[in-house]
Amino acid sequence: MTRTKKSPAKPRSGAAKKDRQVRSAVLTEPKAVGSKAAQDAESGCPFNSPILGAFLSLVKEETGVSTTPADAVFHRKYAKFRHLPYPDSTEESRRTDYMQRTWINVLLHEGMTDELRKELYPNQFDLGNTHSDSGSHADFSELLLEINGARKEGRGENVGRKQLKDFETVLKGIVAITGINLGGSTRKKTIDDLKVVKLLYRVSKERASHLFGLIACPGYMGDNATLEFRDSYLDRQIERPTANEERIEANELLVADLTSYLSVEIPSSTIERVNALLLTHSKLLECIAIENDEILEPIRAACALGHTDPSGAYLFLAQLIQIYPDVTQSTQQNPLSEALYTYLRSLHFQHFVGGYSSIVGKAIISEDIKPILSEVEQFCEELSEANTVRIGLNTPVTSIEAFPNLVKRQSSRFRALIKSATGLATRHDGLDDICSHASKILSAYMLVQFAEKDPSKKCISIADCIASLIAVRHQQSVKTDYKPRWFGLKDVGDSPLRYFDRERGVRELQATDYIPEGVNQLLYQRFCQIHVSLVGDQDRHESWMTFQIARLHQYVRCIQSNNISEILRSISCFNDFCSDASSLLAHRIIQSEV
Repeated sequence: MTRTKKSPAKPRSGAAKKDRQVRSAVLTEPKAVGSKAAQDAESGCPFNSPILGAFLSLVKEETGVSTTPADAVFHRKYAKFRHLPYPDSTEESRRTDYMQRTWINVLLHEGMTDELRKELYPNQFDLGNTHSDSGSHADFSELLLEINGARKEGRGENVGRKQLKDFETVLKGIVAITGINLGGSTRKKTIDDLKVVKLLYRVSKERASHLFGLIACPGYMGDNATLEFRDSYLDRQIERPTANEERIEANELLVADLTSYLSVEIPSSTIERVNALLLTHSKLLECIAIENDEILEPIRAACALGHTDPSGAYLFLAQLIQIYPDVTQSTQQNPLSEALYTYLRSLHFQHFVGGYSSIVGKAIISEDIKPILSEVEQFCEELSEANTVRIGLNTPVTSIEAFPNLVKRQSSRFRALIKSATGLATRHDGLDDICSHASKILSAYMLVQFAEKDPSKKCISIADCIASLIAVRHQQSVKTDYKPRWFGLKDVGDSPLRYFDRERGVRELQATDYIPEGVNQLLYQRFCQIHVSLVGDQDRHESWMTFQIARLHQYVRCIQSNNISEILRSISCFNDFCSDASSLLAHRIIQSEV
């Protein structure tokens, strides 16, 4: 799925030829494996690294071609193999919550040897070369000398030599992301700074994507955020990908590659701290959800004592969080490679928060949905009599796999409930499509509500069934101002349900995520609105959502420093503030009841 590379232009001079020769393997076509490398590969332990040997074997098995370690690590042709899951033992599998345990991540740390480091990073300004102190001062003239080689005398000999102005895009990108101005004359540059400049320059030149547009900050309020951003490779198992699908994959691999390359010189203790705090975005969201429950527990307990609705307290706490004082940023600057690594590790989360806030607003149902609680309760009583067991509104009665059969057996009843709620008639043969789409909403619901992926588990209630069917039927009748957005893509469909492919089931959805995250969230949020209207908790749900989004926005502010020590301090202070505010509100609720 790589793009065809154009034939390189003929060099205009000896200097231009020299310039290409000194380029790192990031910019070159894959090389044929030489005899020594071939012998090492045959031994299964090239450069004394068994992990490298295993990875080279994997690449050869997948492509039928032997390759050099440098090409395997750097060339875009092998990017998707680098980011396949590393076959961890059972004991190591839990670490996937903290980082993507891919071949490249494991190789650059656990599989790195002195011999391999020398092979991959032969030059002083290669990020990964540890022969010189990365904290020592250096100048751009030294970097240019390494790239260009010694200046030659003679007409035409120095045509094509790199100059400081060639780094302009990279330097602007670094300022935009970190606020560090390496182009200014006042700041002393370190070897680490220039290593990062060289890496970013090479990667941005080699890849088709506009690197700094792709990894640009989505903004505090998520103005440029997209729920479709990914920082890891996902094998979507598409036999004939479209140009758009190839572009999406290339973007994911570029971000994943860059994150891995930036980590190579960061101390393992720092890597562990970053990965433990900035978990994979889905796991981080789970942890924040747990924190949210712990923060709200005093309010819930106080309201339970007085049998009062906690909605007002949730909303007031959300307002306090929204005016939480500005996070003071640290004046201590960490190395540029570490700052950029930390930033990239947080970027998926930042995009999610901004995109999620936007989609929650777009998902609000403006059309009139009639309350049908009494009709649903009557339906539950009929099912109870037919099955001789008590079935309540929220009693688990079916699984996702069995859901279509339940709907088919009770087709007339479900269609009547849909019409009663929405005013929209549903044909019997049209219910099959609705049911297929609803199954995918229920899959997201099971994962969020029960942390359950098995579609054969009986977790789905009658309220769940009806809410999902109404959400889909409502979506069929309205035009939603939303279409998923991927960086660099323009021609995408604007009908959310077109992504709910009837020919592709729930198990395939779990494996390949073929429904865009934004579309998934849109329908799921509408499902939640309809669901709470059935059980009468709408005010509580809306106030809780306001609290949740306020917390997420402040979390994003806490991680803006790109310094893991400062991020840890900021999050700790913020959580203490939330807990203290919740306890104070709970105390006042109890006092008001006395």
